[in-house]
Amino acid sequence: MRELVKRLGLSLNPDLEYHVLGSGIARSLDSYTTMFTIIIVLLSTVLPALLASYFYTARHFPLQATIVLGIGFAFSFAVIGLALYIMLPSTAYKGRASKLEPRFLSFASALATRILAGSGIAAAFIELWEKEREELREFSIELEYIASAIRAGIPLDKALSEAAKITPSPSLKSLLGGLAAAAKTGSSIEEVIDTVVSEYLYASESYVENLSSSLGALLEIFVAIGAMLPVAVGVVALLFAIQPPRTPLLSFDNILFISTFILIPATSAAIAVMADSMVSRIRV
Repeated sequence: MRELVKRLGLSLNPDLEYHVLGSGIARSLDSYTTMFTIIIVLLSTVLPALLASYFYTARHFPLQATIVLGIGFAFSFAVIGLALYIMLPSTAYKGRASKLEPRFLSFASALATRILAGSGIAAAFIELWEKEREELREFSIELEYIASAIRAGIPLDKALSEAAKITPSPSLKSLLGGLAAAAKTGSSIEEVIDTVVSEYLYASESYVENLSSSLGALLEIFVAIGAMLPVAVGVVALLFAIQPPRTPLLSFDNILFISTFILIPATSAAIAVMADSMVSRIRV
């Protein structure tokens, strides 16, 4: 059963193993599959049995209809369990990427310091894991994986290439891939780090510029609403002075009250929330 779940998961998501390791949900795909196989079995057996029993005893469904219903519930819950098995690592993987990416410069700086001090790539990663794991705790999965692979005798370029597939951070993925190529070809390590950091800074600058433009457009909308709403209320007042409304709910007092105490505060709150959400995504 476990192997079947694993094969189905990998067929639907070939990167499932990397997502499981990179998200930190489990230390291996096998342990994650074992845990979720138990959940799928419980979902597809216990819950359908309880529901079928309810429909048979409380709702007085015929026995054959109850059996068919139970089989349908079992299949549906098994599909839901398999979907969760695939989706949870992918969702957690993306969530961890949003935490790692803003901290990339800290990782690159610590690694560059070790290398400039004379350590090789392998020694630098082992030193980061042993001496700076607390400061770089967000990257503990990648550091532990690389350090363990190096100590196990796995070639450095292969260890870094696999770590690049595991990490959800695009910048760290690029850095590890570049270091893997440098370890294999003997090219300049400093040049690889400098290139990746420059690309990161350029991407961050572009992101901030786009965000600033979006904030400017949002504030222009707010100013336009604030300027036009009094004019609209004034026009309505003139129209009502000429032709009073037949419905009391459309009286000028009601419209003025709604505009002043509902529309303007609600618009201001919505724009403030949107602006805060946009600003909070700026990488510091």
